[in-house]
Amino acid sequence: MKRSQGVPYLGITAVFVLATASATWIYSDRAARSAADLNRSHTGQGNVHQGGALVGWASGARIVPTDPTTVRFEEISSARKLLFKNPMEYSGYVLRVLQVKQMQYPEIEAVGDKRSVNQPDVTLLEVVAKIERSP
Repeated sequence: MKRSQGVPYLGITAVFVLATASATWIYSDRAARSAADLNRSHTGQGNVHQGGALVGWASGARIVPTDPTTVRFEEISSARKLLFKNPMEYSGYVLRVLQVKQMQYPEIEAVGDKRSVNQPDVTLLEVVAKIERSP
């Protein structure tokens, strides 16, 4: 009986499955390490930039355990220049704001206060952002 000289489909399939599994494992491991780094970085605190300019100070940043592409901030203070429609940068991540639960404005106490009445400072509470690009 003559053996066929065709392509060994079982061997090619096995190599493809192993390569796919390896790539998936490497990517998921990198994403998990990246999320852990964000959760540990400065105990979830750091500067927020937009277009190269400092636009706020974030605290309480954590990756949402059920969705590793979402970051939740307890607050972003000094955020009057933050534009929600544009991506922001935090700890090497590029994020897009999805939701802000509350905006808090400080009371202007005296006439001599140097802050502009037209552009008061703002603190954003319970901010949810989607990761567009990881470091």
